Amino acid sequence: MNRKKLFLEATAGKRWKTLDEVVEDLDLAGYWPKGLADATKRELAREMIATLKFDTTSPLQLVGMDTFVSVQRECGSSTLVRV
Repeated sequence: MNRKKLFLEATAGKRWKTLDEVVEDLDLAGYWPKGLADATKRELAREMIATLKFDTTSPLQLVGMDTFVSVQRECGSSTLVRV
């Protein structure tokens, strides 16, 4: 199964989910390679969400969204992470 399809199936639902809930859904679906840190999982999930948002073959609820909110927060001593 391709990663995009697995991502969409694992995270499907009728309500908005937090990034941590998305990561948890992907954990349960066996989406991640073994040994990934939670911070890496969140980063990869954000990247996939952004990819799907701008992909015209994605479901309509992702395509055409006018707003994509992100902020940066400190993770560790001096590393900024976009969330």
